[in-house]
Amino acid sequence: MDFDQLFYFQIVAKHNSFTKASEELNLSQPALSRSILRLEEEIGVPLFERKSRGVVLNQYGKVILKSTNQVLSEMKEAKQKVHNMVDPYHGTISLAFIQTLGSSFVPDLISDFQKKFPNIQFQLSQNISSKILKEINASNIDIGFCSPKGTHENLCSIPVLTEELFLIV
Repeated sequence: MDFDQLFYFQIVAKHNSFTKASEELNLSQPALSRSILRLEEEIGVPLFERKSRGVVLNQYGKVILKSTNQVLSEMKEAKQKVHNMVDPYHGTISLAFIQTLGSSFVPDLISDFQKKFPNIQFQLSQNISSKILKEINASNIDIGFCSPKGTHENLCSIPVLTEELFLIV
Protein backbone atom coordinates (compact mmCIF):
# COMPACT_ATOMS: atom_id res chain seq x y z
CA MET A 1 0.00 0.00 0.00
CA ASP A 2 1.36 3.41 -0.90
CA PHE A 3 0.20 7.02 -0.76
CA ASP A 4 -0.64 7.09 -4.46
CA GLN A 5 -3.04 4.18 -4.04
CA LEU A 6 -4.71 5.92 -1.11
CA PHE A 7 -4.96 9.17 -3.04
CA TYR A 8 -6.42 7.39 -6.06
CA PHE A 9 -8.90 5.61 -3.79
CA GLN A 10 -9.92 8.96 -2.28
CA ILE A 11 -10.56 10.47 -5.73
CA VAL A 12 -12.57 7.48 -6.97
CA ALA A 13 -14.67 7.67 -3.80
CA LYS A 14 -15.20 11.40 -4.34
CA HIS A 15 -16.50 10.93 -7.89
CA ASN A 16 -18.10 7.49 -7.49
CA SER A 17 -16.63 6.87 -10.91
CA PHE A 18 -13.40 5.44 -12.25
CA THR A 19 -13.84 7.43 -15.47
CA LYS A 20 -14.19 10.82 -13.75
CA ALA A 21 -11.41 9.99 -11.29
CA SER A 22 -9.04 8.95 -14.08
CA GLU A 23 -9.77 12.24 -15.86
CA GLU A 24 -9.03 14.27 -12.72
CA LEU A 25 -5.88 12.28 -12.04
CA ASN A 26 -4.78 12.37 -15.68
CA LEU A 27 -4.27 8.63 -15.42
CA SER A 28 -5.57 5.91 -17.71
CA GLN A 29 -8.65 4.14 -16.43
CA PRO A 30 -7.00 0.67 -16.62
CA ALA A 31 -4.02 1.91 -14.56
CA LEU A 32 -6.37 3.42 -11.98
CA SER A 33 -8.44 0.22 -11.84
CA ARG A 34 -5.28 -1.88 -11.32
CA SER A 35 -4.14 0.41 -8.50
CA ILE A 36 -7.49 0.15 -6.70
CA LEU A 37 -7.58 -3.62 -7.26
CA ARG A 38 -4.10 -3.97 -5.67
CA LEU A 39 -5.30 -1.89 -2.71
CA GLU A 40 -8.37 -4.10 -2.32
CA GLU A 41 -6.22 -7.24 -2.54
CA GLU A 42 -3.85 -5.92 0.10
CA ILE A 43 -6.71 -5.04 2.45
CA GLY A 44 -8.43 -8.33 1.66
CA VAL A 45 -11.90 -7.06 0.78
CA PRO A 46 -13.56 -5.09 -2.02
CA LEU A 47 -14.00 -1.41 -1.17
CA PHE A 48 -16.59 -0.51 -3.78
CA GLU A 49 -19.84 -1.93 -5.07
CA ARG A 50 -19.67 -1.82 -8.83
CA LYS A 51 -22.88 -0.39 -10.34
CA SER A 52 -23.89 0.11 -13.96
CA ARG A 53 -23.31 3.86 -13.61
CA GLY A 54 -20.14 3.91 -11.51
CA VAL A 55 -19.15 2.70 -8.09
CA VAL A 56 -20.31 3.26 -4.51
CA LEU A 57 -18.30 2.73 -1.34
CA ASN A 58 -19.34 -0.35 0.60
CA GLN A 59 -19.09 -0.63 4.40
CA TYR A 60 -15.40 -1.54 4.21
CA GLY A 61 -14.67 1.28 1.80
CA LYS A 62 -16.27 3.80 4.15
CA VAL A 63 -13.99 2.70 6.97
CA ILE A 64 -10.92 2.83 4.74
CA LEU A 65 -11.93 6.24 3.33
CA LYS A 66 -12.19 7.76 6.81
CA SER A 67 -8.69 6.56 7.68
CA THR A 68 -7.37 7.50 4.24
CA ASN A 69 -8.62 11.07 4.67
CA GLN A 70 -6.86 11.31 8.04
CA VAL A 71 -3.61 9.77 6.79
CA LEU A 72 -3.42 11.94 3.68
CA SER A 73 -4.30 15.07 5.65
CA GLU A 74 -1.63 14.34 8.26
CA MET A 75 0.92 13.58 5.56
CA LYS A 76 0.13 16.85 3.79
CA GLU A 77 0.56 18.69 7.09
CA ALA A 78 3.84 16.89 7.83
CA LYS A 79 5.20 17.72 4.37
CA GLN A 80 4.28 21.37 4.91
CA LYS A 81 6.03 21.42 8.29
CA VAL A 82 9.19 19.95 6.77
CA HIS A 83 9.00 22.42 3.88
CA ASN A 84 8.71 25.27 6.38
CA MET A 85 11.76 23.97 8.23
CA VAL A 86 13.81 23.77 5.05
CA ASP A 87 12.61 27.05 3.54
CA PRO A 88 14.08 29.92 5.57
CA TYR A 89 11.30 32.24 4.43
CA HIS A 90 8.57 30.14 6.08
CA GLY A 91 8.14 28.75 9.54
CA THR A 92 7.81 29.73 13.16
CA ILE A 93 10.29 31.46 15.45
CA SER A 94 9.81 31.00 19.17
CA LEU A 95 10.77 34.20 20.96
CA ALA A 96 10.79 34.95 24.68
CA PHE A 97 11.24 38.37 26.24
CA ILE A 98 11.20 40.13 29.57
CA GLN A 99 8.16 42.17 30.59
CA THR A 100 9.71 45.60 29.97
CA LEU A 101 10.17 44.81 26.26
CA GLY A 102 6.59 43.65 25.70
CA SER A 103 4.94 47.01 25.25
CA SER A 104 6.97 48.47 22.39
CA PHE A 105 10.29 46.85 21.52
CA VAL A 106 9.04 43.34 20.70
CA PRO A 107 5.86 44.43 18.84
CA ASP A 108 7.86 46.92 16.76
CA LEU A 109 10.55 44.32 16.05
CA ILE A 110 8.01 41.72 14.93
CA SER A 111 6.10 44.22 12.82
CA ASP A 112 9.26 45.30 10.98
CA PHE A 113 10.40 41.70 10.56
CA GLN A 114 7.07 40.52 9.16
CA LYS A 115 7.08 43.29 6.57
CA LYS A 116 10.22 41.68 5.14
CA PHE A 117 9.28 38.06 5.84
CA PRO A 118 5.47 37.77 5.87
CA ASN A 119 5.45 33.95 5.96
CA ILE A 120 7.32 33.77 9.25
CA GLN A 121 5.13 33.32 12.32
CA PHE A 122 6.11 34.00 15.93
CA GLN A 123 5.39 32.02 19.04
CA LEU A 124 5.78 34.53 21.87
CA SER A 125 6.29 34.11 25.59
CA GLN A 126 7.08 36.56 28.35
CA ASN A 127 9.17 35.50 31.32
CA ILE A 128 11.96 36.48 33.68
CA SER A 129 15.56 36.45 32.46
CA SER A 130 16.65 33.32 34.35
CA LYS A 131 13.78 31.28 32.89
CA ILE A 132 14.41 32.61 29.39
CA LEU A 133 18.04 31.50 29.66
CA LYS A 134 16.95 28.04 30.85
CA GLU A 135 14.53 27.75 27.92
CA ILE A 136 17.27 28.72 25.45
CA ASN A 137 19.68 26.19 26.98
CA ALA A 138 16.99 23.51 26.72
CA SER A 139 16.38 24.48 23.05
CA ASN A 140 12.73 25.23 23.83
CA ILE A 141 12.94 28.71 22.31
CA ASP A 142 14.90 30.12 19.40
CA ILE A 143 15.57 33.67 20.59
CA GLY A 144 15.44 35.35 23.97
CA PHE A 145 15.55 39.01 24.91
CA CYS A 146 16.56 39.31 28.54
CA SER A 147 18.90 40.99 30.98
CA PRO A 148 22.44 39.59 31.01
CA LYS A 149 22.88 37.04 33.79
CA GLY A 150 26.50 35.96 34.03
CA THR A 151 28.31 34.18 31.23
CA HIS A 152 27.02 31.17 29.37
CA GLU A 153 29.60 29.24 27.38
CA ASN A 154 27.18 27.68 24.92
CA LEU A 155 25.16 30.84 24.24
CA CYS A 156 25.89 33.82 22.06
CA SER A 157 24.62 37.13 23.39
CA ILE A 158 24.53 40.49 21.67
CA PRO A 159 23.51 43.73 23.40
CA VAL A 160 20.55 45.16 21.49
CA LEU A 161 19.09 47.73 23.85
CA THR A 162 20.03 49.81 26.86
CA GLU A 163 17.41 51.21 29.17
CA GLU A 164 17.59 54.14 31.52
CA LEU A 165 16.43 53.50 35.05
CA PHE A 166 15.22 56.28 37.29
CA LEU A 167 14.88 56.51 41.01
CA ILE A 168 11.72 58.40 41.82
CA VAL A 169 11.22 59.54 45.38
